[in-house]
Amino acid sequence: MGTSEIVTPDGLSEAGKKFIEQKLAGKYSPEDVKTIKDTLDMASRGALMQRGTGEKLADAFKRSIPLASSTAEKMSEAYAQLFQKEIPEDVKALVASIQEISGKKFN
Repeated sequence: MGTSEIVTPDGLSEAGKKFIEQKLAGKYSPEDVKTIKDTLDMASRGALMQRGTGEKLADAFKRSIPLASSTAEKMSEAYAQLFQKEIPEDVKALVASIQEISGKKFN
């Protein structure tokens, strides 16, 4: 799977959901896996939508499509690298790492 498929400007992709499920299978409970997927979805959407804060949503979205796509690709790569590392035992530590990535400024 290409790393650019984990998140899109619309949030966590179907391929991303499967990737996360495969990486976390047996490591966390189904409820914790859902929490991780929800966190990735919400964090990535929020980070990508903040690009147009203070503008009309439609205008911001039109201008941000190329930037959001590029940011989503870079964010996906960062998430893929996170899941290639040793997954922490504590789900809260993983959630914190996800939120740290989503808060990063990708140029």
